Amino acid sequence: MATASDLFKAVRAADLAGVRKAVEDGAPVEARGGEEKFSPLMVAAMLGHLKIAEYLVAKGASVDSRDSANYTPLMQAAFRGRLDVARFLLDKGADINARSQTHWTPLMCAAAEGHTEIVKLLVSRGADRRGTNADGRTAAAIATMNGYSQIADMLRDGAARAGK
Repeated sequence: MATASDLFKAVRAADLAGVRKAVEDGAPVEARGGEEKFSPLMVAAMLGHLKIAEYLVAKGASVDSRDSANYTPLMQAAFRGRLDVARFLLDKGADINARSQTHWTPLMCAAAEGHTEIVKLLVSRGADRRGTNADGRTAAAIATMNGYSQIADMLRDGAARAGK
């Protein structure tokens, strides 16, 4: 019988065969690990392990699972610039406007770290550009604060044109 620990170890190591074996041997795909209560899919999203993310979702992992701060796998992928994983999660129905405990969205996560391609992807899929976090900041304001003026300009210009 495989444990959640076996599954997390295989995910972190990018060991798809190990992930398969752990799941086939009974490790729960919705296990939670650490203080943050990350799911295996969240860890795969953070690390950019697309094939593992695809496998976990095929085995029933929720694309909108939440950690202890209410972040989703899409938010984790957006924070870390994992474009392929973000695209996959969106294709599988991930909530594009999900909010964390502090009301951060995937768009804010990508904008905060300067991940232009993920910002473009999220905007093209209908992400809310005008939403604000618990501090009252939009994704554009967060991008500006973190020194990503091109992203901020793109978000402001697009929001004005789209009325979003």
